[in-house]
Amino acid sequence: KNKKDKSSKRMMKEIIKNWIEKAESDLDAAKYNFNGKKYDISAFLCQQATEKALKALSLKKTKKLRFAKVEYLLDSNILGLELFPSNPRRG
Repeated sequence: KNKKDKSSKRMMKEIIKNWIEKAESDLDAAKYNFNGKKYDISAFLCQQATEKALKALSLKKTKKLRFAKVEYLLDSNILGLELFPSNPRRG
């Protein structure tokens, strides 16, 4: 079991690393397109980078490979981020 746990942890770290690398790549592409005045594609790539970074954070925090919708992750505060403190739905 111990060997399996170590293997699972290594695999999870690799998956998180891959999501972070994808997010960084999208962010680099967003900057490139922004500098080229391609604002629509730059905004899209920023959104993609954000989602991928949130997926990495979700994996790190929850240790689950199943992803929730980004809106749920943010609104439910699963990730421990207080992004919308004045959200009236939170009571």
